[in-house]
Amino acid sequence: MKNAKEVAVFVVGSNAFFDGMDGFCSKDKDYVHLFDDWFPQPQALMLRKDSSDRFLYPNKGLELIDDCIRQNDPLTAGKFLVPEFCEYIGATLNDIKKLENLFFALDDKHKYETYIYECYIKNSGLWLTEKQRIKAFEIYRQYRT
Repeated sequence: MKNAKEVAVFVVGSNAFFDGMDGFCSKDKDYVHLFDDWFPQPQALMLRKDSSDRFLYPNKGLELIDDCIRQNDPLTAGKFLVPEFCEYIGATLNDIKKLENLFFALDDKHKYETYIYECYIKNSGLWLTEKQRIKAFEIYRQYRT
């Protein structure tokens, strides 16, 4: 990773949706870091630093969706619910729909992401109403307390 250059960082996970909401308290913060000039290892790396999980990925745009599908790990799909991340890699709702099976395979602690995905489908776009965000937070709290 000696020549890799970080080009973007995104907050993902529950903090991307609930930070600042009354009653939200996360044990950590998750970030996705994208790098240009990535070394030959094709998969992501995960580091734990300063009570944060940092996921390092090559900056390959929409290919990241195909990588996620090949990996077949529902927990890796959540980053594609963050609108800023999707905008950066050029992903649309139609691209995100390819991950539907992963969103519906999430464990209870991540059911809020399934709900967010369902809202995006209902809204025909990568956005939530305030009412939907509050409902997603209720689902999050239901399985985290």
